Amino acid sequence: LELAREIHGLLTPAQREQLAALRPPPPPPPDTARLGARARELGVDDLTADAIVDVFQHHARALAALHRSVHAAHDDYLALAGLAASSERVTGQRARVTASVTRLRAAELVVLVELRSLLTESQWSALAPALRGPPPPPHPHHDGPPPRPPGDPR
Repeated sequence: LELAREIHGLLTPAQREQLAALRPPPPPPPDTARLGARARELGVDDLTADAIVDVFQHHARALAALHRSVHAAHDDYLALAGLAASSERVTGQRARVTASVTRLRAAELVVLVELRSLLTESQWSALAPALRGPPPPPHPHHDGPPPRPPGDPR
């Protein structure tokens, strides 16, 4: 929070708007109604299908919050890099982004493990392609810091 306040104080309103525009939208929530219907089509009983939907709704909310956290941390990192902050602070922010991404991947794995435990092998095989969904859009500037403003002498 202290770091966020410090960054906020260093940025001009125009820079804040630019930074906010870089944040991609969160991934779409899983289509839990379709998932439940598909599970029933595959012979899963209503109670198990409802449990699958509950698991996904619960974890979808947690993943969405984690997604926002990852991108907020990444935005802070970009702001620090763009402002040529000390390498020590940038490295610390990069470590926080990496830790957030690791937590996001672990949460996704928990969802899959819970779901897998509810299904038979044939149900899982039939349902697995529907769970993958489209890949998330790429986040801008993953290949480096944001471009420098015009007239920046660095």
